[in-house]
Amino acid sequence: MKRIFFLLLLLAMLSPLTFGQVEKAKPEWAINPIHIEGKTSKLITISEYGRTKESTKSRAFNKIEAQGKKLNEGYRIIEEYWEFTPDWAYGYFLVQISNDLKCTNWEHVEMNTTKYPFSARCFVPGMAQIYKGSKVKGGLIIGGEVLGVAGIVTSFSMKGQNERWARESSKAKDVQYYTDRADMWQNIGFGAIAFTAAIYVYSIIDGAIAPGKKHIQIGSKSYNYALAPIVTTRGDLGLAMRVNF
Repeated sequence: MKRIFFLLLLLAMLSPLTFGQVEKAKPEWAINPIHIEGKTSKLITISEYGRTKESTKSRAFNKIEAQGKKLNEGYRIIEEYWEFTPDWAYGYFLVQISNDLKCTNWEHVEMNTTKYPFSARCFVPGMAQIYKGSKVKGGLIIGGEVLGVAGIVTSFSMKGQNERWARESSKAKDVQYYTDRADMWQNIGFGAIAFTAAIYVYSIIDGAIAPGKKHIQIGSKSYNYALAPIVTTRGDLGLAMRVNF
């Protein structure tokens, strides 16, 4: 008897988990309506409700027609999501609307992709990371750049100040002291330049190739990149990045 009771209790506990996995999760585009512009089309979220599934779809189509689009011409439904109550059917539609009413060549739509096209944001420290959804990483990069620039300005300002004190000093001991401090601040400044440059290069590479937050993309640009070591005529080592887009 105890075994039967334990088995029934276990089934009762597992049932919500089982049915919860079967139920489709509400997509992000239905929770937060989108409006994404492409080159020849756009993606929008349309939501409607009705007594039946058919009446809900009809009202949703009327919304598209209200924008000047003919039924079955110039638009297509990429994905739909439904919620039902005893009295109502709620429909959410991810719709692609073309600039051409008789579109025969639709822009490609990628659902839940982590790839982002290469853009000028990559050259602004932290902006590509924030755009991709990595706000903490982007904030750290911006903070690092601000800290590096502040270090450069402070270091070379102190270098100049110590050089001035060295010129104004009459004692050899003081001249040597301020000269040494000027050299020290100069080295700190060079270190700050290297630190700032390293973060900037990292920001560009990471912004170009790192995956971002899942999103919907329309008319995505394909791009590829390559990194190769280089040696200059002066014997300096470095990395060269080539991006095709």
